[in-house]
Amino acid sequence: MPTILQHANIHKDCICYHKGDKQTISLKKINRGETGLSRLSSHHIIFILRGAARYTISGLLSTTVVVRSGEFVFLPISTNILWEALEGTTVLTFRLSDYVDKLPECRTFRLQRLSGNISAGDIEKSIYPLQMNARIRHFIDGVVQTERDGLKCNNFAKHLAAMLLAMIQVYYPQEEYMYFYSTVASSDVTFTDQVLGRWMECRTVNKLSGALHMTERQFTQNFQRVFGENPGPWLQERRKECIYNDICSSRMPLGEIAITHGFSLTNFIRYCRMNFGETPGAMRKGMVVDKIGPAPTAGEAAARNDVAPRGPK
Repeated sequence: MPTILQHANIHKDCICYHKGDKQTISLKKINRGETGLSRLSSHHIIFILRGAARYTISGLLSTTVVVRSGEFVFLPISTNILWEALEGTTVLTFRLSDYVDKLPECRTFRLQRLSGNISAGDIEKSIYPLQMNARIRHFIDGVVQTERDGLKCNNFAKHLAAMLLAMIQVYYPQEEYMYFYSTVASSDVTFTDQVLGRWMECRTVNKLSGALHMTERQFTQNFQRVFGENPGPWLQERRKECIYNDICSSRMPLGEIAITHGFSLTNFIRYCRMNFGETPGAMRKGMVVDKIGPAPTAGEAAARNDVAPRGPK
């Protein structure tokens, strides 16, 4: 009978063997003071197994949260994440390729329905860490062991991710579950998820409505109902935030940023002067390592001092 190590070595030639930075499940150790920046192309659930990390989020919301050992958070698609290890930290990440409207939920409870005395509209959208309970910790210990054994089968990882989503629903009170997913909870989870998953590739309301197979009028009505604002200004603000973060919080060449966002370099410079008051070169010269999005509110400033936002008491 082959050993686990032999199985892992044989499996490396399989098309299901997942390599690179976009694995469904990944285990990583980061050193104190280490930082990184990424734009999420899928929903993430991140477990801090040891240490502590600060996450500064911008895009769909702007906030800062400190996640400590034994806690985990949900980070939504299409947000910009600047992270910093506050000490030596071990992180386990689940990348969810499916949208939240496909979460394995019981018929008796869905994100868009009432949960106890609260509904999706009553919750402030923010990042609310959950503490690993005994059931989740036991499950996560098993996942960590498979990672250390080198079992990188993508199909296997997707089954584990599905099990995690179901266990979070089963082993936490509905109120905590609602807060955990507050960033994507709405009166229409399917529509919200489709918008969040497609807006970055669609720069206009017309293109986004077409991508969702709606007329522009139908899309605008749905958007106003679910998001409470007009889609045009919302898209413009999301685009500005992405451009700002690419300039001030990444090492991507400015010419590449211009092309990525559909500009010629001349038009890109004009856009930055109009929207940010200076050229992209001047913005980058004045950038600060944690300058991501607007200035922090009082609550965010408290979070920077290691006070993490929480759900209901």
